Amino acid sequence: MEDGGGLHIMENASIAILSTQAALMRQLDVTANNMANMTTPAYKRQKLLFREYVLQNTPEAEPIKVALDYATTLDMTQGALTRTGNLLDIALDGKGFFSVQGTDGKLYSRAGNLSLNSTHQLVDMSGAPVLNEGGQPITIPEGENALTIASNGSIAGSTGEIGRIGLFEFTNEETVIPVGATHYTSDIPPVSATETKVVQGAVENSNIEPITEMTSILNMQRQYQDNQKIIETTHDLTLKAISRIGTVA
Repeated sequence: MEDGGGLHIMENASIAILSTQAALMRQLDVTANNMANMTTPAYKRQKLLFREYVLQNTPEAEPIKVALDYATTLDMTQGALTRTGNLLDIALDGKGFFSVQGTDGKLYSRAGNLSLNSTHQLVDMSGAPVLNEGGQPITIPEGENALTIASNGSIAGSTGEIGRIGLFEFTNEETVIPVGATHYTSDIPPVSATETKVVQGAVENSNIEPITEMTSILNMQRQYQDNQKIIETTHDLTLKAISRIGTVA
């Protein structure tokens, strides 16, 4: 009976460690993705949130504490602004986003390395048209090379105002969901971003801190390896316990 009880304890320990290992692997994937997007304009760091659950199969069983990830969150801290000198580049100083026309609807972005497509529409790095306040694409007249973009998003050329980039923000940033590396969506409609300023001729960098991410990766790898050793030890002890039970029987 003592060996049987020991088996249950070791089984519970294995379940707890394996759940931690799975969570570590998912966190490692998220952190590696952060590193891969270190140079992506305006990329926002992602991280997993974990919650500890207590599982108990029967009233007599020992409770098992397991760590499970339950959500991915965004660090919306603004990245540093870098001057490019490109008249079509914009950086957003503040919490706002500009909107673009995605394949399946409107999306939001802060990656302001913009350009013109073949029909002279203002587009982002993915080719999605940048939208004005009314949700329509912005078209720049052919041959226009004296563009100015004001802090409120208003675009003017040699013949006067051309359009105005729509600026929006979300009252609850926890509702913002990443779509790829530079686009976002939300179930909650945004509001006008009156406090956000457009900076022409600049782009926002990602908010990734390479040293922080690398340290996190090394710590997770070390923890994963330590847990693997515990799993192997537990497995060996389980086999010995089973062997003893068989001998007694």
